[in-house]
Amino acid sequence: TLDLRHYTPSGLDLQRFDHKVTLVLPLEDDAERLWQGFHAKVRNQVRKAHKSALAVRWAGAEGLADFYRVWAENMRDLGSPVHSLRFFRAVFAHFPSTRLALVYVGEEVVGGAVCLYFRDTVLVPWASSLRSFFRYCPNNALYWEAIRSACGAGYRYFDFGRSSYDTGTYRFKKQWGAVEHALSWEGWSAHETARPIVEANDGPYSRAAQVWQRLPLPVANWLGPSI
Repeated sequence: TLDLRHYTPSGLDLQRFDHKVTLVLPLEDDAERLWQGFHAKVRNQVRKAHKSALAVRWAGAEGLADFYRVWAENMRDLGSPVHSLRFFRAVFAHFPSTRLALVYVGEEVVGGAVCLYFRDTVLVPWASSLRSFFRYCPNNALYWEAIRSACGAGYRYFDFGRSSYDTGTYRFKKQWGAVEHALSWEGWSAHETARPIVEANDGPYSRAAQVWQRLPLPVANWLGPSI
């Protein structure tokens, strides 16, 4: 089986799956001008995070253990296996410009995002915050700091990463004014019709996700990378 994932169709005679989009925010030279263009709800949620004494600090690979603790717990709660911490260390080693934004309450890390930099774009493929702190809007503080920093560094686009259309993560990204771009995913199999790219709420995968959510966190973190 072969899965190909593109921004545009390859032109090959393959089965296509068009249910994924990426959401990209065009940036301004002046972060304040961009801020003024945000919906009032977004600005209020960022202000709430600041009033709740949440602070965002930048780090390199030395902050990965704190990020991984938060990200792994959130992925377990979503019912999804995790990459290994070694995988993230390899990302930082092979892409030296990679930075890590961490959300703190006091000295406790409650959220984080891995930011990759390519040409004129900042990409955030991995981000999470602890659910117990959601009421303080840590994700809003996290993304605003990443966007503000990208504007200051002269980047032109902020890529929030892929989502399935009209899901919770899609709506969160869309509220920042991000523009959706359809992703062209294609599949080929030598033995049968190319399998569709499944979602966690599809059939047996939904049941597997429910089981995964009940695993003790050390067990989920031990099994996840092998899957």
